[in-house]
Amino acid sequence: MTQVRAGAQPLAPAGASFLGAASAVLLIALGALGVREALVAAGWIGGAPWIADTVTAAGGSTPMPWTPFAGIAAGIAGIALVVVALKPRRRRALRANAQTAVYVDLTDIARIASAAAEVVPGVVSARSTASRRTLTIRCVVSGTADAELQDAVNRAATTELAALQRAPRIRVRMTGRE
Repeated sequence: MTQVRAGAQPLAPAGASFLGAASAVLLIALGALGVREALVAAGWIGGAPWIADTVTAAGGSTPMPWTPFAGIAAGIAGIALVVVALKPRRRRALRANAQTAVYVDLTDIARIASAAAEVVPGVVSARSTASRRTLTIRCVVSGTADAELQDAVNRAATTELAALQRAPRIRVRMTGRE
């Protein structure tokens, strides 16, 4: 029998990807400014050069009292960006019992649990949130919430999530319908 290699686990996008996209937009804007300056310098379009005028205006200025604080803030921001870039990506799925790489996203686990809870007699509606360790099911019940109904919801969710290698711990919260 052929051994199947486990696939890579799905991960959330890296925090640096959003910062990278924002930096790319900023660099595109700076490139457009550079192209405009080159076209003005070549005489192909009219207008005054913005960069040269800005450098000339700032040429005779002296350092302001807030300048060291701005430098410290920029250094702290740079360190924060390095930390975000090196931070590992979050795991967003749990592995299912299968011979191949099958993962179930946390959002889908919450949806499965909500659907399982809504089938239980006495539950009017259910909403769920899931993390890798805990699944919280919030149910609105017709009448009063008792331990038997809570156990029934817990059993229904456990049955539906039995295919996971490590199912999250299930917490059931119930509120009566007014």
